[in-house]
Amino acid sequence: MIGARLMLCSFMIGMRTGKPSNGGYSLYSATPATLVSKIPASMSFTDACVLPVSISTASAALYRADTLGLPYPSRSQSASGKLLVVWGGASSVGSSALQLAKASGVATIATASTRNHEYCRSVGASQVIGYSSSSVVQDVVDAILASGQEFVGIFDSITTPETTAICLEILGKTDGGKKLIRVQPAPKDVPEGIVVEGVVSLAINFEYKEVGAAVWGSYVGTALEGGSLRPLPKAKVVGEGLEVVQKALGVQKSGVSARKIVVEL
Repeated sequence: MIGARLMLCSFMIGMRTGKPSNGGYSLYSATPATLVSKIPASMSFTDACVLPVSISTASAALYRADTLGLPYPSRSQSASGKLLVVWGGASSVGSSALQLAKASGVATIATASTRNHEYCRSVGASQVIGYSSSSVVQDVVDAILASGQEFVGIFDSITTPETTAICLEILGKTDGGKKLIRVQPAPKDVPEGIVVEGVVSLAINFEYKEVGAAVWGSYVGTALEGGSLRPLPKAKVVGEGLEVVQKALGVQKSGVSARKIVVEL
C-alpha cells in the first residue's frame, strides 16, 4: 500500500538520480535514508503517506540557510520570538509548515478559508485569517504588527500569480522579514528590497542534506511516535491500483480542502 504523493516523491528522486530503482509506480522503490522515517505501529501507511513530500517541501522553505533559516524542530523547542506567515495553511504543505514551525518555537499566522480556521489552529497556527476577505492584505499586516514578534517572512504554500501578488503587497507594507518563499521558481519582476526564493522537496536530500538529517533523521520519527507531529491533512482514498491515478488527478483538480488525495496499491 502506498500513497500517490509518496509515489510522486520516488518519481522525482528517480529523475534526479537516473536510477530505475528510485522510480515511482512500484510496490517497492529505493529512497534515500535522509528522506524516510519509521512510523508508529498504530499508524497506517495510508495515513502516513500524506507526509513525505509536504514535510520535505516545508523543510526546504523553513530551514535552509538561504531561505528562512529557522531553528530546527524539536519536541522541546522553546519560543524563538519569531513570526512566520503561512499562506494556505490548510493545504498539505501548509499543514506540515504549521506543525514544523510550532516545533521550532516559531509563531505563525495562517491564511485559510473560514471553514478551515479551526483546522489550522489545531495543527499549530497562532492566528488564522480568511484569504478571501477583501481586506486580507491589511488584516495580515495588522496581525504582524500587533504580534510584537520578529517577522521573518511569508511561505506561500499555494503559489499562484494571485497569491504571489498578495504576498508581495504584504511584504511591501511591513518592516523586516522581506522574504517570500514559494513552491515555484521566483518570478521575474520582484520589488526592490524583497527576496523571493523557490524551493523543491528533494533539495534537502541533495544540496541541503543537513536539513534532511535534522528533520527526517532527528525529529520526524520521535515526533510521530509521541503524537506532536500528525499525518495531516487526512487522506482521502479515491481507489486502488494504477488505473485509478487519472481519476485521482481529476478529483484533485476539482478542488480539495484540508484533505490529501491517495491511491492505494
